[in-house]
This record gives sequence, C-alpha cells and structure tokens, in this order.
Amino acid sequence: MQQVKELNSGEKVVMDVYNKEQEEIHEHIRKIFCKTQNPLSTDATPKESNVHPANFGHGCSRWCICEVPGQVPCSGFVTTRPEVMGKNTWQVLKQKEKEEM
Repeated sequence: MQQVKELNSGEKVVMDVYNKEQEEIHEHIRKIFCKTQNPLSTDATPKESNVHPANFGHGCSRWCICEVPGQVPCSGFVTTRPEVMGKNTWQVLKQKEKEEM
C-alpha cells in the first residue's frame, strides 16, 4: 500500500506503508518532515530581547512611548487635546470653519 501526501509547495511524497508498524511510519514521517532534535533544542532556548533604543513595551528599556523625549505625553497622566486625537479631527475642522464664518 502506498500513501501519497501533497505538500503546500505542490510536491507529492509517496511512502510505502505496507507491512509497517505505526511507530515505524511515524518515525519515517518525523525524519522526513520534522526538525531534528538539535534545532528543536535551540528553538526552545529563550531568544535575546531586542535591545534597540527605539523599542518600547514589555521587555524593553522603556515601557511607553511617552517616556521618549519629544513625544506626546501619556493620556493616562495628561488630558490629550482634541486636535491631537485622531477621532476628533473632522469635528475640530468643522468647528474652525464655523468660527471663521
């Protein structure tokens, strides 16, 4: 009996599974398609955090972008002006047009 498996790339893999135990089939598939133990062990090690000074968030030197000099302060500490907020852009423009009339 032959087992045919089509990969994402369109290649077909034909495997003879006649008179083979389940464990033998699994081991053969693992050898062909899966990573070896060495790359698996390197993937399991934690990756180095990106220490670029422009990054911010969990695991970086700065938690929030408001800690970067010259950026807009955090809305959690300071009330943001409506002109700065994106959701009020059209309302502010309409209000300025009315004032000019």
